[in-house]
Amino acid sequence: MGDPHDRKLHVYLPPTYDPKRSETYPVVFYLVGWGGRGSKLLYEDGVFSWNFETEVTRAIIEKRIPEMIVAFPDGSSRLGSSQYINSPSLGNYMDYICDELVGFIDENFRTSASANERILMGHSSGGFGALQIAMERPEVFSIVNSSAGDCFFEVSLLPSLHPAMIEIEAAGGIQKFLDYFFARPNPGSQGFRKLSCLMTLSLAACYAPNPKQGPLFGDLFFDTRSGQIIDEIWERYQQWDPLIKAEKYKENLKKIKLILLDCGLQDEYASQWGQRQLTNKLLSFGAKVDTFEYKAGHSGNHWRFQERIERMIPYLGKSQ
Repeated sequence: MGDPHDRKLHVYLPPTYDPKRSETYPVVFYLVGWGGRGSKLLYEDGVFSWNFETEVTRAIIEKRIPEMIVAFPDGSSRLGSSQYINSPSLGNYMDYICDELVGFIDENFRTSASANERILMGHSSGGFGALQIAMERPEVFSIVNSSAGDCFFEVSLLPSLHPAMIEIEAAGGIQKFLDYFFARPNPGSQGFRKLSCLMTLSLAACYAPNPKQGPLFGDLFFDTRSGQIIDEIWERYQQWDPLIKAEKYKENLKKIKLILLDCGLQDEYASQWGQRQLTNKLLSFGAKVDTFEYKAGHSGNHWRFQERIERMIPYLGKSQ
């Protein structure tokens, strides 16, 4: 794909943090959603916006949540997001987080260097990535939160086929759509349908990577002229659906001290239905699950960070 391999890692430090003192702090790794970077969440400062640094610091000072270090890995790609998984087309983002960034934080900041003091959180694509890491790398993070994480692909992903096909046909093909999209002065402001199309295209390199097949470097699960589902490729996508993949990794999921799932009841990508099914499946495995829903859509819920942390605090430092 040609994405840069040098990435910025933004880190929030709590109010009393002093590298010369002996105290250690729990660490939260926060994975943002598709098309985002952690820097936007950390430094958002609009008049009507929830500012992470200000509000989290206030909650710590008021002793509503413990002092903690929060790291924001960059999992973005040219077409949107890596989904925080390993892909021969995009790079090994799961390994990058688990094998490079965790060690970097432990070596350069005052942490206990223990999975028992390490939380992984994510929203949307980030929530999906958090679940994937929980399944494959349970030794790295002991507490995991997925907020509106991608799940139940039949409902969350298949409906994107229609708007994507309209945009691809109107542009005259995938390459022409991409050329048009990125030629705009502010590509991200082109409206829901074009962004939805780009998101659908971007997932090919994540779920069905094909490094020799540009411009997507992955295979689409549908024919762009007729819309017919290509069964063998769709099956490759489905292997990443947490509802299906969880069956294979049930023993690993049982090693996680807490899996916290949350989403809005009006989620535009139907996360609530997938979350309810996943909750039932995880409980049937004997995994420790907490879940909550609220009146909201898919986005704009970062301000619930404190509520999520409060639900996970009792599990910090505890052995499984």
